[in-house]
Amino acid sequence: MQFFENINAMALVYNLKPISRVISEPKNLVDDKVGDEKIKPQQQFIKTQSAKVTVSGNYFDIVDFLNELTDRPQKVCITDLHIALDAGEKFNPKASFKIILIVDLFKDVKE
Repeated sequence: MQFFENINAMALVYNLKPISRVISEPKNLVDDKVGDEKIKPQQQFIKTQSAKVTVSGNYFDIVDFLNELTDRPQKVCITDLHIALDAGEKFNPKASFKIILIVDLFKDVKE
């Protein structure tokens, strides 16, 4: 997905140093199992995709970067956000977080 491929470039715009980015495969929005019974597979056009991201830089640049990520036309959620200074570091905290994106596969099929 293009959104996740651009994360490092977006971080650089905010003078952040991208450290890592791990992108998951798209997953069904709903669980395929209810209790002990499996649900019959259906064509699902809405899935979630996530990435674990770590960047370092100025605190306010990190905040601006997160604001841009959530201000996109796609449905984006930031979870598991941790911002902290590494041992011995006085400036440039490291931020690690998970981005969850709602992916509309039907839109991709129509285009």
